[in-house]
Amino acid sequence: MTMVSGKQAKVRDYVIDALRRGEMRPGQRLENDRDLSVRLGVSRVTLGRGLNVLVEQGVLRRKVGSGTYVAEAAVRLSSEDRRDSLAVPDKVGLVISGSGGPLALALQQGAHHVFPKNKCDIVVKDPEGDPEQERELVRDLVDRGAEALIVTSCAPFLDVGFREFYRGVASEVPLVMCDRALYDPRLNSVSTDNVLGGVMAAEFLGVRAVERRNFWALRHDWPCSSLWEREMGFQFGLAARWGVEPGQVETISLPSDHARAAELLRKRFQDGPAPDGLFVLTDGLLRLFIDFVRSSGLTLNACCFDNFFKTADLFDIPCLEQDFVGIGAEAARILAAIKACPGGPVRNVKIPPRWGED
Repeated sequence: MTMVSGKQAKVRDYVIDALRRGEMRPGQRLENDRDLSVRLGVSRVTLGRGLNVLVEQGVLRRKVGSGTYVAEAAVRLSSEDRRDSLAVPDKVGLVISGSGGPLALALQQGAHHVFPKNKCDIVVKDPEGDPEQERELVRDLVDRGAEALIVTSCAPFLDVGFREFYRGVASEVPLVMCDRALYDPRLNSVSTDNVLGGVMAAEFLGVRAVERRNFWALRHDWPCSSLWEREMGFQFGLAARWGVEPGQVETISLPSDHARAAELLRKRFQDGPAPDGLFVLTDGLLRLFIDFVRSSGLTLNACCFDNFFKTADLFDIPCLEQDFVGIGAEAARILAAIKACPGGPVRNVKIPPRWGED
């Protein structure tokens, strides 16, 4: 075990206190060593030794050539220190399509970082993409004694009827929406900062582009606020960072039918030059994109958003990933705050995405 001096303890305590206050989150990169040493009034050598202690404890992780990041274990650390003071519900309902999938499992993991498994039972219900079944499941959970709800809705975007339904539910039990599929500013929500993700993609592709004449954003043709936000962030990032005009950024909307989508993509490539950078807004299109690139022999400067099925890993596509463990933990903290102090302000929290591991 590494011995910790007084000044090294100052470094350690600064990080731990920031975690407890929620000012640092898993995946977040710390300030560079020079700025952090000035902030804390210690030498860079002392700073490095203090950070190394936290690396050994699994609170931080080093990434060569990139910096120091908050590790996943930090959620557990900050949550465990505060569990005794939290209002922990006995039963929480989690409503999500694809209940056995990676998203649902990550949300549960994050929520249990805040609500211990031995004190809180998380009951998962799967509406299988059916909005009316979702409504019935939510109602059944409340009727059967769920003290709080976490919902990733499959209801249509801006559906007035469902917004009113969930407002009614929120008047009965604490409720947090964990995506932006059904957007309502009057409901508590935790979601990925999709606009920031688009800006990050613009930075990534712009750096690697030989020229910056035209960029493409590839998306599904169905309405979804998260895709619009990613597209908006991408266009803003290209304009602000690289001076790319709106007319130089083209959005290509593809249907769900694989054959039709492939034909449309093929035609678009035939009609003009390949893009200097291509942003795939959802991993649901990633397999189609990879198949097309392979069959056409193209080499493209590309990145994608989401990696639910690890397709990006298989084909070495740079990918932005949503921190669903962090989203689940933040949702649980909001539920605990509502339970302890009902009637507080609505909380709409955004969690930044992060690049997948190299």
